[in-house]
Amino acid sequence: MNTANMESLQKDFHYRVRASIKEVFSTYISLLGKESYKTFLEKSENMLISQMINELKSAAMESGQKIYTFIDEYDHFANKLASEGRETFVKDLVSRTGFVREFYEQMKIASGEGALERFYITGVSPIMLDELSSGFNIMSDMTTHLNFNEMLGFTEGEVKDVLDKVSDSCYTDKNKEEVFQDLVNYYNGYKFNSKATKTIFNSDMVLYFFQYFDDVGKYPDEILDLNVKTDYSKLRGLIVGSSGKEQLKEIIQELNIKNELTFRLVHRFTFENRLGPDELRSLLYFFGLLTMGNFPGQYVAPNYVIRVLHWEYLQKFLEESG
Repeated sequence: MNTANMESLQKDFHYRVRASIKEVFSTYISLLGKESYKTFLEKSENMLISQMINELKSAAMESGQKIYTFIDEYDHFANKLASEGRETFVKDLVSRTGFVREFYEQMKIASGEGALERFYITGVSPIMLDELSSGFNIMSDMTTHLNFNEMLGFTEGEVKDVLDKVSDSCYTDKNKEEVFQDLVNYYNGYKFNSKATKTIFNSDMVLYFFQYFDDVGKYPDEILDLNVKTDYSKLRGLIVGSSGKEQLKEIIQELNIKNELTFRLVHRFTFENRLGPDELRSLLYFFGLLTMGNFPGQYVAPNYVIRVLHWEYLQKFLEESG
């Protein structure tokens, strides 16, 4: 979204909410009714977000339908603003009078009245959740739930299935089992509940690998997808001040010596307390640089690629920033 100033962000936010609701009306016109769609098109340009949500809610309730809501990367603009040092801006957005807070409050009301059946919200970090929770206190955090440990990655069986589909001509330098073991070393190791018995592969990295390997039977020159590495640039702006950098140095040193960290995972934290010892370590977990070990409170680097990231990227960041 356009984060140049409050006015541009609010305008962009309004446009995107309207476009999403318009798409729902258009896609499900046979269920929600042509008149409801027509009314929305005529009036929504000048409606408040709360009014647009109310129009959708009314149409759903009148037609006996249930709306499912998906919000991807809910924290993206907040992380972007925070990484630029514009934290006051973010606080205004989620304050009691902020339009982002109002959006979630209206969604909660529509849910309570039975029109919005389920929400599924994804994001990278839990920085903004604490501010939103008082206005949207109907959330259940699935991040570390045992039943969802294997939901968003590839299992060993799934990776082997892909390897079985690769042409035999690709296995010239190494056989299929050797390639699989390399993939385990490079991309496996993620676990999101200490009681989980299976670790999972980073799906983005595995697909990146197969883009090259399946074509010519050779490993990519860079084992790490550079697009993933770019994502970690967000971390630079979120770890600010000398105290945050000193803590990060200590974390890297401790991980190098012990090959593990022990801390309490913080599921929600604000901008004010995000640089406490547990908060900073938790941020590294949510960014994928750490994963759960074999007992509660233990965290490790999941694989070779992330261990390289710890040293090449984070260490370089510390050196560049003094």
